[in-house]
Amino acid sequence: ARDYEISKKYDCSYSANPAAAYCKFFGEIHRIAMELSDVPVVPGKTLVKRIDEYNFARYTKRWI
Repeated sequence: ARDYEISKKYDCSYSANPAAAYCKFFGEIHRIAMELSDVPVVPGKTLVKRIDEYNFARYTKRWI
């Protein structure tokens, strides 16, 4: 369920064509990471991991 909620928010729902949806989602995360490339490094966490944690908090748990 976690991935499904996040994928919907990025318009990458994978129910019809999972491979294409995953590639589209990966492209979106890459685009975001490039836009955030100037964000300071957090030891022990990659930028992609930080984006993943944001997505979980925002779209799955709705904490933010």
